[in-house]
Amino acid sequence: MDGSQKTDAVLAEVAALPWPEPTECLVVALAKRSSQLDQVHHQALRTVQAVRAATKSRVVVDSTLREGRAVPAILGAAKEFEADLIVLGGQDPNSRDEFHLGPVARAVAQRSGTPTLVFRPPLRGLANVVLATDGSAPAVRAREWLQQAPLGQENVLVTAVMPPTLDVCLPIQADHDAAKAYLRSMEDHARGMAQDLVSREADALATTGREVSAEVRQGSVSGMIVGAAEERHADLIVVGAQGKTGLAGMLGSVSLHVLEHAPCSVLVVH
Repeated sequence: MDGSQKTDAVLAEVAALPWPEPTECLVVALAKRSSQLDQVHHQALRTVQAVRAATKSRVVVDSTLREGRAVPAILGAAKEFEADLIVLGGQDPNSRDEFHLGPVARAVAQRSGTPTLVFRPPLRGLANVVLATDGSAPAVRAREWLQQAPLGQENVLVTAVMPPTLDVCLPIQADHDAAKAYLRSMEDHARGMAQDLVSREADALATTGREVSAEVRQGSVSGMIVGAAEERHADLIVVGAQGKTGLAGMLGSVSLHVLEHAPCSVLVVH
């Protein structure tokens, strides 16, 4: 926390989630210089009291005061605390900044080995979720994390994105019917595999009582994920930190693009 209105809004959102008992929360209070330590310390104490009151003491809340650079401070505190989740605030995607994601949130999400939840305005709960998957180990862990997470999500769309193989390759072989037929069969096979994947992941999530749907998209991976979130007015996108090639794998660049351009909060699972 840095005492900003954005931090206060994120803390209110976190406190409103249905955390199970016992849940422990560590508030990391950041001071850029020693002259700010007293002020930040008092803010941290008020924050701890506010979270305790909002969660009706379901959550055990403590704070730690750190001075210096924000990213090492956050990552160090998460390691010492053995955190299961890091929660940060992001910037409004409608802002005029070159990147929609703050530099601290971006760096923590990239460098952390811990699942990282970046809240972004407007904050309205996490009821509608888009889970992007490609079958990679991080993507499976993302689904498993979502199954167990007390985020209050009610509706989940599981989506996989196919690369535009046919659109790219057909112009090269436009005069060869056999080549076109082969490429189309490859695309049909890939679509079937993708449909099987999203169906399996959706079935696994449905066992938790959520309303789950599944779909396969084709095109730019990050663009399709962000587009799905926009169309569904999603509150949260869940992605694996890295993916695999082939079924339009969610590489680090894809996850980073989603973080920077998503219209909602994003959870990155490593």
